[in-house]
Amino acid sequence: MNDLASTSRPRFLAGLAAAAGAIGAGRSSSAQAATLQPIRIGTIPGDFGAEPYYGNDLGIFAKHGLIAQITTMNNGPAIGAAVAGGALDAGFLNVPSLVIAHQHGVPFTLLAGANLYEAATPTIGLLSVRRDSKIKTAADFSGKIVAIGGINNIVHIGARAWIDANGGDSNAVRWIEFPHTEMPVDLLAGRIDGAILDQGVYPTLGKVGDPIRVVAATLTAIAPNFTSAGWFCMQDFITKHPVETRNFVAAMYETARWANDRRHHQTSANILAKTMKTSVAEITASTRVVYSTNLTSPMIQPLIDVVARYKLIPAPYAASDVLSSYASSG
Repeated sequence: MNDLASTSRPRFLAGLAAAAGAIGAGRSSSAQAATLQPIRIGTIPGDFGAEPYYGNDLGIFAKHGLIAQITTMNNGPAIGAAVAGGALDAGFLNVPSLVIAHQHGVPFTLLAGANLYEAATPTIGLLSVRRDSKIKTAADFSGKIVAIGGINNIVHIGARAWIDANGGDSNAVRWIEFPHTEMPVDLLAGRIDGAILDQGVYPTLGKVGDPIRVVAATLTAIAPNFTSAGWFCMQDFITKHPVETRNFVAAMYETARWANDRRHHQTSANILAKTMKTSVAEITASTRVVYSTNLTSPMIQPLIDVVARYKLIPAPYAASDVLSSYASSG
C-alpha cells in the first residue's frame, strides 16, 4: 500500500486558515521598539529551526535593526501556507518542499541557508526502528508502516532514495505523516514499524542503551553534503522590504556563525531548552546541528535533481531560479 500524494498549490495552501490561527496562538516575541522594524518569522521545534530564538535572545536581530516576532509551528507546510497567505513574512522550510511549491507557481524565494546536512555527522533523516525489530535492510521495509514529518518533504525523499539505492522498493512502503514529537512514542508502542527521526527532537537517538535503533542516515543517498533547509519568503516581500530582507539575512548568518562555534553550545542549549521546554542535558547529549553561513546554487542543486528523479516536478531546473540575490552574502 502506498500513501504517497502529489504536492500541489491547492494542497500547499489548504492549511492557510489553520496556520493563520496557529500564528495567533503561537509563541511570539512581545518586545516592541519604535526604532526596530518587525519581521514575523515561522520556525519548527528543535535545534534545526532554532536560529531565530538564538538571534533574538542574543540581541543579534536588534543589532541589525529588526525585532523578531517568532512563531513555532509543527511543520514546514504549515509555515509555507502562512507565508504564502501573508500571516508570516519569512519562515523555515526544507528545500524540496520549496522546490515543489515553486514549480506549482508559488513565488517562494530562498533568503538564506538554514541547517546543513553533513554525512560525517548526520542529525536528520535518520531511519529508525525499535531496537528489537527484525528490520535490518532496505528490503525489510517493504509492506511496513514508516512515519515521516511530511509527504514529499526532504526526509521522505531521502528515505525513498536510500531504500531504492540499497535493494528495497520505496513504493512498497506505507508512508504516513506524523508529528515529530509523537514518532518515538508510537514506534516504541509498536503502532508503526519505522520512523524518520532527528536528534533535535529525540536527542538520545543512537546512544548506547537507547530503545530505538538507527538503520540508516538516509539523506546521504541524495549527496554527502548540502543545505537541507532554508529561510524563505514571498518574492514580493523582497521587492517591498529590501532593507529588512538584507538585515534579516545578515542576522541569520551572524547567528549561524555564533551557533556553530562549539564554545557557544552550552549557551545555545540553554536557550533551546527554554524554548522547547526540555532539559539542557538532553540537548547537550545530542549531535548539534551545523548551520549554513551562506547559500549558493551547488548547495541545493542535488535536492532539485532528486525531486525531479521522483517525478515531483517535471524536470530539474537551475537552483538560481529559487535563490535571492542576498542568499550568498554570508
